[in-house]
This record gives sequence, structure tokens and C-alpha cells, in this order.
Amino acid sequence: DKMHSNLLPLVHKDIKATYDKLSAEQVAFYQSSRERQVVAEMRTQLAEINPRWLSAEKCIRLYTTSQIFLDMGSRRDARSRLMMKLISSYLPVKTTEAMLPDFQASFVDQVVENGEKTPLEVVRALDYKLVVCYGDVERRWHEVMENFPWDDNSRATKQILTYCVESFLDKERVHEENGKKIKHSPVLTYLEFRKALPYLEWERYLPLELKAAAAEERFNMETNHQQQSAESEVKKVGVGAICNAIPTNFFKGIFLLANERMGFQVPGGKTVQPKIESESKADMDWSKAAKEKAGSKESKLPLPKTENGLKSEPDSEKTGKEKAGSKESKIHPHKTEDGLKS
Repeated sequence: DKMHSNLLPLVHKDIKATYDKLSAEQVAFYQSSRERQVVAEMRTQLAEINPRWLSAEKCIRLYTTSQIFLDMGSRRDARSRLMMKLISSYLPVKTTEAMLPDFQASFVDQVVENGEKTPLEVVRALDYKLVVCYGDVERRWHEVMENFPWDDNSRATKQILTYCVESFLDKERVHEENGKKIKHSPVLTYLEFRKALPYLEWERYLPLELKAAAAEERFNMETNHQQQSAESEVKKVGVGAICNAIPTNFFKGIFLLANERMGFQVPGGKTVQPKIESESKADMDWSKAAKEKAGSKESKLPLPKTENGLKSEPDSEKTGKEKAGSKESKIHPHKTEDGLKS
């Protein structure tokens, strides 16, 4: 199967059941899946923001009205409600419910084409809790991943980035089992989030006062004989502050890790998954190379690549080269699993 079995769309056993029963089944199905809740919340938020990189016009091209109504084929009541939102609340209920999905989609398309409704109104009229239950939830998530502006550090993008990261860390989603409400585990733990952020970029971009606040928290906890957790550190600094300080492209590995945790295939059909400790390994390689350099003038030290693409080297390396007059060594910037150079 294309998707993991627990991500397949909802299929009612009895499509002739009452609307109340069908609705109850859909609600239970939605609440049972952490992944559906994450994607539905995210797409609802994006529909309200309507960012340029996933505009309403683009959303309708990626997820056509024809597919929307076809996905909800078993829910006459839901399709009828959508028609009334987009066309008129005065439509005759029974007649509207009896319409075939293709006819309803063509009707809506014609209304949009005539300029009587906009694509944004269509996108905002959708109930994404239904979309992720009856449609391809993985595809709706990948549309976010594949279009996210990883090179954009504008305030608007940072707000969306912060929302997404906080959504991954959310511990408050619930489902019901045997009449009891049980919390879903978060998509990512604070430790996974912290380790997936390149350590070098944390030190390079995070403001000094925020790093000082994190250090103060650690010392206070150690004074009280407590071990600082990644959660306490991240909460002390603030998810929003972290997302605002560190360039957007360094969060791509976090999205890929969240993609893996939710059981989705890697966007674009790639098979390589992010390694959350890849940056720490790079740091160890750098340290090891530095020690080797101290004992051997001929060793070639791999140089890290900075954000603006310029290669930097330690002062000690420059001094050694100036004295010896050696030729520039060939360097190979470290490459991460997702292809970004860090």
C-alpha cells in the first residue's frame, strides 16, 4: 500500500446509516489518529493565513474540487453542507444531498470561474477534519513539505514555522479508549527537536542573552540537584525565539524527522531519512581533525561552510599557512542527509 495501514482513508461499513452515526464514526476515527489531527490543524491554519507559497489558487490546483467531493462521496450530508456554504444556504436540502459528487464539483468550479466565489473562499469553506479522514492525509502534508519556503526568513514564514514546531511538540491531543480520554504522544519530543537542530547553528545564531538564560536555568537546576532536560531548556529560551533566530533552512531536518515519526513516506520518493545526531558527529569530526592538525603540519583540515557560503578557518590554521607559505588545501564541505550544507 502507498500509505501505512493506519493512514488509509475512512470507509464506512454502512454508508446508509444515519448521518449522526456516520458523523460519530468520523469523529472517533479522527481522534484516534495523532497524524490526522496534526495535518488538519496545520491545513486549517494555513487556509486562514493563505501564504503565497501555498496560496488558495495553488491549493485548488493540487487538491481539485472534483477530488474533494469525490473523497466525501459517502457523506451526502457533508457535501450538501459544503454546497450551501459555497453556493447558497437556501438550496433545497434533499435535492442538494441527492446530487452526484461530480455535478457538485462542476457547479462549484463554474461559480468560481464566473467570479462569484474565490478560490480562497473554497479553501476556507473546507472542513479539514473531514478532508484528512476521507482523503489522502499524507498528500495534504506533503503539499506543505514540498512547497515550504526553506530559504525565506521573513516574519510571516517564521510565524508559520513556529506554529509547525509547536504542533510537533504538542502533548495535549487526545483520543478516547473504553470511555476514557487518553493523550497522544507528541510527534517529536523536546529532546528529539533539540538534537535535530544543528548544534553549531544554535551557538552561532541564538542571541547571547537567550544562551545565557539557558545556562542560568541549567546552573539553577544543578544547584537544586536536578538534571536539566531538553524540554526545560527549550521552554526557557522559547520555541518562537529559536525559530526566529535560526535560519529557516536549518529546520528542514526537523520536518523530515516529523514526517518519519508520523509514518509518512519521504516527500519526492527519497529513501534517506535524517539522522538526528548527524551534526554532533560533524562536530566530533572537526575536533578530531583539529587534534590531528596539531600533530601533523601536512594534515588537511576540513573547513566548515558558513551561512553565506564563505568558508572560514581557524586563526591557527591561517597563521600556519602564512609561515609555511603552503598552497591552499582542497576542501570538501560537510553534507547532511537532506542535501543541505551546514
